[in-house]
Amino acid sequence: MRIQTIRTSALAGLVAAAVLATGSPASAERRNPLDGQPAIRYRKEIRRLRLEITPSFTTSLNQDYKHAFGVGGTIAFHFLDWLGVGFEGSYLFNSDTALEDAVRGAISSEAASRYGMSGYTGPNPTLAQHDARVLGINGAFSPFVQITPFSGKFALFSAAFAWYDLYAKAGVGVVNYTQNYSSNKGKDPTIGTQDAKTCQGTMCDPNLQDPTIYAGMKVGGMIGVGVHLYFTDWIGLQLELRDYIVKANPSGGDTNGDRRLTSSDGGTQNNIFFTAGLTFVLPPHARITR
Repeated sequence: MRIQTIRTSALAGLVAAAVLATGSPASAERRNPLDGQPAIRYRKEIRRLRLEITPSFTTSLNQDYKHAFGVGGTIAFHFLDWLGVGFEGSYLFNSDTALEDAVRGAISSEAASRYGMSGYTGPNPTLAQHDARVLGINGAFSPFVQITPFSGKFALFSAAFAWYDLYAKAGVGVVNYTQNYSSNKGKDPTIGTQDAKTCQGTMCDPNLQDPTIYAGMKVGGMIGVGVHLYFTDWIGLQLELRDYIVKANPSGGDTNGDRRLTSSDGGTQNNIFFTAGLTFVLPPHARITR
């Protein structure tokens, strides 16, 4: 009985050794079937090597004196699904803000007093002088670089499906400021009669000086973030926030108290705009990875 047990154990050992011996080469050859494969199969590349065209509506969010709103557009080319370059711009109209309405309501059409006058109580401009110097914005544009780090697909109530992406952009920002100088000078001919460089002491009156140094194109930077919602391979909705960061003086007045209208009265301004547009991507069919 003992001899039979020993024989059985020896036989089991030989069988196990044979199995291990024949299994070793198979184990050595076994590999992960996902090695070298893409992270996502059949991924739709909405942007890669495609042209994006987006007409849009634009409105300002933080202007002190003049709301800016109008139409604009973006054109961009995406070299990769996450990297592109482009150009965007807006043509804008203006309307008074609540602050501007309050300021204009508190100003008389005639100045109560001016610098250098007896009984001086402060730099009180006429309404025409105020209206001549306050800045509006009639245009903003920027060449930019855009990165799209996040994209995917979502379902609404398991019925409506759409692709989306979240992106950021940065570039050179240009803002064109305007004034109603000429028309208001006709209402008050004292505007622009004093030279800020040559006036002296208490005789300097910024209400009489030319404020047009603050108008025109101001160059700075632009940063923005946004989202696309694509309903098809080539049509979608774009929602975006942009900030044009430039040095400007929106009031057009003497902000540093030196009684002169000079470039030192300007400061860094964040001109924040919201845009909503309809995006078209060409060619109309997106590439799908394997």
